[in-house]
Amino acid sequence: MVSLLNRTTLWGRAANRCSFPDCGIELTDNSLSSGIVSIGEVAHIISGQKGGPRYVSDYNSDLINSYENLILLCRNHHKLIDSDVSKFSAEELRKMKSDHEKLVIEKFQVDDVKQKNIEYYAIVVEKWEILGNLSGWLSWTEWLILNRLPKISKPQWNKLNELHRYLDSRQWPKMYPDLESAFQQFNNVLEDFLNEFDIWVCEDPDENYLITTALYRKQVKTAREQDVHDILICELTEELTKCANQIIGEVQKNLFNGYRIEEGIVLLRGYPADGISYRKLEYLPGKSYLGLREIESLIKKRIT
Repeated sequence: MVSLLNRTTLWGRAANRCSFPDCGIELTDNSLSSGIVSIGEVAHIISGQKGGPRYVSDYNSDLINSYENLILLCRNHHKLIDSDVSKFSAEELRKMKSDHEKLVIEKFQVDDVKQKNIEYYAIVVEKWEILGNLSGWLSWTEWLILNRLPKISKPQWNKLNELHRYLDSRQWPKMYPDLESAFQQFNNVLEDFLNEFDIWVCEDPDENYLITTALYRKQVKTAREQDVHDILICELTEELTKCANQIIGEVQKNLFNGYRIEEGIVLLRGYPADGISYRKLEYLPGKSYLGLREIESLIKKRIT
């Protein structure tokens, strides 16, 4: 799959236009009421599939979806280059792409600062995806919301701590304030989650996990205090999920409307009583994170 960074870099440097000589058709349509729609295609210079156009058996598979191996084309010219590989060799396509990007600089006056900012946002999004483990979100959050005592794997705990430090150190371009605000809210919730979990944490008998200590059994905390803490971890996990989905929406709105079109938003596992089910959590319009103490106060009122 082509990453967000490689996709935004390719589209930006091609000025959203077909790279085929003397075509240059604009590959986004702003006329539809649903917003900007992509009508361009990201083509591979060297195919990653055996028997595909310009396939090379010993080509590094890690580079198949790299920016260097991609070219932006309209549908007609994508079909053309893949149907006549003797005429449109890999070398010819690389030259075509290079010539088009040079033309873009000369003719279309691309805003270089804007493009660099977009690529910066894409780098942050990809780092967030990896450290936040979006691909495994359903699995790592399950132990936090369905286990009697919330627990988390040590590798995921370390990744979340690294993610918190990473987001804290960002110097935002201030080009897409709603996207930046979504990241900042995510990081605020993450900080509260890490701090709250850390207060009660101990090693699980399974040494690969960290688990909430049952302090009420040691008479260090009351059963009610234990319940408040455990419910709070569950609700902070829910808030983190809402924030993650807010970021996904802002990325779709500001960077690439096809972002996670196949994966969708992140989900939480449903409660066992509901059978095999999933929960879709998003902030309602105008709503946001209430803050740790406000949520804790509401929990205390519920379990009085």
